[in-house]
Amino acid sequence: AWRQRTKTSRLRDRQKLGEMNYFTFGQAKQLAARYGFTLLDLNAPRSRLNRLPRPVGATLYRLWRTFGMGTYRLVLVKERDPRPSLPCMGRREREGVKVALFNVTTTTQMGGVESFVWEIAARLPAHKVQVDILGGAGAITRELPASVRVKTFSYLSRQLLARIPLLNRSAGAIKLVERFSFGLMCLPTLVRERYDIIHIQKPYDLPLALLAKMLSGSKLLFGCHGTDYFWGDKFFARMVDGAVSCSRFNASQIWGHYQLAPVVVFNGFDAARFKPLPRDENLRAQFAKDSEFLLLYAGRLIDWKGIHYLLDALAQLEAQVKLLIAGEGPARARLEQQVQARGLAPRVFFLGRVAPADLPKLYSASDLVVLPSLMHETFSIVACEALACERAIVGTNIGGIPELVEVLVPPANPEALANAIRALLADPARRFEIARRGREKVAAFLTWEATTARVFDVYRRLMEGERVFEHAQASPSKVITTHFKNEIS
Repeated sequence: AWRQRTKTSRLRDRQKLGEMNYFTFGQAKQLAARYGFTLLDLNAPRSRLNRLPRPVGATLYRLWRTFGMGTYRLVLVKERDPRPSLPCMGRREREGVKVALFNVTTTTQMGGVESFVWEIAARLPAHKVQVDILGGAGAITRELPASVRVKTFSYLSRQLLARIPLLNRSAGAIKLVERFSFGLMCLPTLVRERYDIIHIQKPYDLPLALLAKMLSGSKLLFGCHGTDYFWGDKFFARMVDGAVSCSRFNASQIWGHYQLAPVVVFNGFDAARFKPLPRDENLRAQFAKDSEFLLLYAGRLIDWKGIHYLLDALAQLEAQVKLLIAGEGPARARLEQQVQARGLAPRVFFLGRVAPADLPKLYSASDLVVLPSLMHETFSIVACEALACERAIVGTNIGGIPELVEVLVPPANPEALANAIRALLADPARRFEIARRGREKVAAFLTWEATTARVFDVYRRLMEGERVFEHAQASPSKVITTHFKNEIS
């Protein structure tokens, strides 16, 4: 029944021995397994699909092939030259592993997730990784190696979706639709580029990323930075090839929801930029006198960051305590109104968005950094940066903050926050000792170079065919007791 052929297959490293048409998927799969041959192609109407635009035609063809529609062509092939079963062979030996860092907000806003993407993208080329950043249409960019490509795509923004009746009642639904629209626009690129690894950062990206994985053969790495769950996400999460998390606290959250144990890679800081600097007296003199104290908050101005409680705490402190607020966000107008209503205008300074290069001077000019977050703080990059600059921190006992910060208070408690700030300002020796220990901790293990090395190790294991998760039993405490814990404790 086999039509023997002597001509070589169009694949450069295989030789075609014969083929037979008109098999269903099940029949073809059984014969391929029985005789040790490969199911190479599908008897699909490619001539019709070729008339469509290439990304559309390619996507439809792969959908046809993935879901087993039509009849299959069973092709018998053999390898010309056996290859070693090692990662990064063939094309990857010349170009390195090809990775898509997939996240709509990377190029549209600033935050911890976005910093993670930008920083590892800048350092992965040193590990022979070819990186593409896929983000939403926006103006945010950073200086990157020439080999890193930034591709932006249009999408339905959450500001636009918030105007739709019924949909605007659920922030989670808005984010899901936003990211789904972004994924649809990215899908042809993900299929055409055939990335070795698609690295997503939010659960909302799981459905489209899994479709891209099926159509392109990519590995899918689930990056975990929070708890943006949605109905049905557990079904999608069990099909990923690996998972990484930004903190031990977040790893325990992921285990509790998905029963997946992600590898903890942590966020980091730029060690070349954030380091102890001499105090800039001219900068400090703009906001405080020599006899006064200067607090610093750095981050987005949004409600769950708890800045309104910090202002309430400031009202309970002595008049010589001043506050710098570095950042932008939708809550700024309300915070400015609160400052005026509490009579704090002479003591509070809104600096707006501060460039990362200017933050070390602000840390060095301040006496204490405050993190009053209420929720969602899975890991604080600001805490890393402040400790790297040898500045003590008062933070809330929430999320991943306790993994770095020594002085903790309950969230949403202005009185406790004011007491902790007052105690540290009155004890310079303790303040400096906390800052010194904090710098030793983060400098040893939480630089972006160390984080990138841990991420690359996960990529390597994925390319070796491993499903990359921590080994854990059915207990969240097992997940957070990783081999990283002893390193930073």
